[in-house]
Amino acid sequence: MTIVAFARTVGHFDDPSYADELYQLLLPFADRICVIGGAVVCLGPASRILGMLARAAGRPEPALEHLADALERSRALGSPPLVARTLVETAKVHLLRGTTGDTERATQLLRASRATASGLGMAKLVHDIEGLESSLGRGALA
Repeated sequence: MTIVAFARTVGHFDDPSYADELYQLLLPFADRICVIGGAVVCLGPASRILGMLARAAGRPEPALEHLADALERSRALGSPPLVARTLVETAKVHLLRGTTGDTERATQLLRASRATASGLGMAKLVHDIEGLESSLGRGALA
């Protein structure tokens, strides 16, 4: 759990300092769901965290692969909050990569995540989405 907590922090702040090392430590558990205390708290698929670490390390292709897996697992868990968070993480990778169509794809993902997050009252996630949207073009996504 300590590795997962540290990895989430590194991924959240896009800090490449420890991203590769944590990625290697967590990779053997890519197919797992991270839980605390006998599943009292579910942090979601390890693949979402691996995607965050790959993004922090500047590797968008592996990040997108991990996040696609995380999205599938989050949907299988029946967890709209995990789905919404995974969509935001995927949008961030598209923005980092910046190839043709990535901005449009990020826009779609952020809209879908915002709809879910708003409906569930996830104010912090909505705030984060708004920050990403404003960085895309000052209201171009509104």
